[in-house]
Amino acid sequence: MNDYSQPDCNFLHRFYSRALDNFRSLYIYLPPSYRLEAERHYPVLYMHDGQNIFTGESSYSGMGWEIHQTADELIRGGAMEEIIIVGIANIGEARLSEYAHYDYHSFGKNVKGRGALYERFVLEDVMPFIEANFRVMTGPENTGLMGSSMGGLITFMMGTHRPDVFGKLGIVSPSFWWSPKDLLPYVDSLDPAGMPEKLWIDMGDAEGGLKEGFDVVLGRLLELRDHSKSNFEMEAWIVPGGKHSEYDWQMRAHCPLLYLFGDIGAPANLELHAPDSVIQGDLTHFLRPVLAYDSGFCVTPFDATCWSASPEILSLGWDLQLYPNAVGTAVLHGSFDKLKAACKCSVIAPKKSKREAGRQRNR
Repeated sequence: MNDYSQPDCNFLHRFYSRALDNFRSLYIYLPPSYRLEAERHYPVLYMHDGQNIFTGESSYSGMGWEIHQTADELIRGGAMEEIIIVGIANIGEARLSEYAHYDYHSFGKNVKGRGALYERFVLEDVMPFIEANFRVMTGPENTGLMGSSMGGLITFMMGTHRPDVFGKLGIVSPSFWWSPKDLLPYVDSLDPAGMPEKLWIDMGDAEGGLKEGFDVVLGRLLELRDHSKSNFEMEAWIVPGGKHSEYDWQMRAHCPLLYLFGDIGAPANLELHAPDSVIQGDLTHFLRPVLAYDSGFCVTPFDATCWSASPEILSLGWDLQLYPNAVGTAVLHGSFDKLKAACKCSVIAPKKSKREAGRQRNR
């Protein structure tokens, strides 16, 4: 029986990049048995925004993913294999540039994409150093890459460029809004035979404009998964109420870890998420089905069957968009295999303007 101790995290300051000619920190988590089993080797997960993935002390937002705690809990429970996690810090002012392969005008300035150089940095500097100094297993089947926001974008680009290196991708709240004139043709050009072994992708449905481009890329990835004879595997979760923050990513980090390096378990429940009420004529809401597993793993079941018991009040579009047609309450139903779920949603009348209300009082 393993003697699980406190999380074993190492910090390397001023790690040099030859491709980018700059320095940054590396944060390295070692699994519970690393110090106890001197001959054992481990799969490895490389993560971007390394100062954000562990504690909030080094995070610019004051909140960290606590990824080491999540990994330790899953390992202790036998749900996930032991892995090494390498956090590659960003350099604040250079972050957008280094995480983008394409030039783009963003946040009021023209950003020169240096993603290809960052990719070289990870492949030619970080990975050789880690493989020389830590007991990591090599090969795409043992090597993962994960990041959020712009870190999700660079994960997608690097992973689809080099599936021979990165076989497991965790793409969290990706910035697919970046340079659509370049990104979308690239996505269309992807070959299912050249995809990584496993890909996790998620997005919170409360991330506002940061969701732009996500549905298009997700649709293409689903096509690659469902209409190919390759070994490409993918799961996705559109997270009800999910926002663009370290807190949200911390709360669902167990999902990509389980999918890429663990046992997701078996489906246990189907959940339907919809607003308690919507305003008649408001076309900004969706029904979000969630398939929850006994391990805590969650995905969006795109093959679930959903319908409204009162479509004259509230109907559903092909993409599960809510169409509030008349005032009243509707029951929405869903089924997936033998699992069933239901929820209620009320349609309320639009509020009258002060001018309209005044006119009615004066009649």
